[in-house]
Amino acid sequence: MAKYLISEMTWPELEQVAEEKETVILPAGSNENNGPHLPLSLDSIVAYEISLRLAKETGLPVAPLIPWGNSSLFTRYPGTIVIRSEILSELVKDICRSLGRHGFKRFLILTPHLPNIWAFNIAGETLRRECYLVITVDWWRLQNKLCADLAEGKSFPMGHASELATSLLWALRPDLIRLDQMRAETPSNPFYLKHSADYPVLFMYNDMKQLSECGVIGDPTKASKEKGEEIIKRCMKYLIELCQDFQKAGLASKE
Repeated sequence: MAKYLISEMTWPELEQVAEEKETVILPAGSNENNGPHLPLSLDSIVAYEISLRLAKETGLPVAPLIPWGNSSLFTRYPGTIVIRSEILSELVKDICRSLGRHGFKRFLILTPHLPNIWAFNIAGETLRRECYLVITVDWWRLQNKLCADLAEGKSFPMGHASELATSLLWALRPDLIRLDQMRAETPSNPFYLKHSADYPVLFMYNDMKQLSECGVIGDPTKASKEKGEEIIKRCMKYLIELCQDFQKAGLASKE
């Protein structure tokens, strides 16, 4: 059976992979509040599971998961682990440089955690000057773009730990959903209510506890396994084509 996880390979096996492939998938998540019905590691589970499925479709190796993110907006919920953006950026640089020494040149970072994006962009800009090519896929925004029509809930179907996120985990790891703990919550903050849908034109940095007591924005009770499977189908189609094109993308020259 083919191996895709770098951490499960021996060094001679990885050496052979590096001779055949220049591209690595790097999953990155977080450990933070996702309401009373979803695990703290939701983002990490999604990043890992989708990366593994993508590897099986493309043959690309998957680097070890980065299980933490900058979750400073969620610090008031127990279990949230916060890694500062500057630390995340340096971590990604070191990972890519380490793998780069052995032949890998392209790195596709898959993360469902929005605050990770800025750290990874900074790392990618630095690594570009070292002749590596780094791109970051923002999973939840990709999912929202391709799957908005699947949502039934009228109140924040793409909020936080809401309908589509819950549906996705239902398809990936149904054993981790606490069905009896699902609850809907809509923020009362008037500014957030008026402008939250303006992303990516407008970025907000709200303390989640000020928006939601239970940690949910939206209605996860509208979720289903069927919606989750459709989400995976649509997003995988996009990601497979992206990987195919990425492997052919030109590398930057040294400045």
